[in-house]
Amino acid sequence: MDLSAKTPIGSFPYKMRTTGILEHSNGVAWTADLFHDGIKIGSIEQEGHGGGDRVYINDLNEMGVWRMYVDAAFAKNEEDATYFLLCKEEGDV
Repeated sequence: MDLSAKTPIGSFPYKMRTTGILEHSNGVAWTADLFHDGIKIGSIEQEGHGGGDRVYINDLNEMGVWRMYVDAAFAKNEEDATYFLLCKEEGDV
């Protein structure tokens, strides 16, 4: 899989850690904790039905910082950002 289009522009100080995976008839659902500079700030959820990932951030300030980094590093494409984090967790980038 070509990740060149999914690689952030500049730094992206986020990581995720998968907390659950479930295969079902429509695909694979998963959940993960979201970390900013090593501090858990929220979670990411994929229902496995072909839709986008959902990002939940615990603090409004952190939500603003997340949006700023996604806008700058991934041209406002949150799906590319969460895909990058998944690939980063799996060691693909």
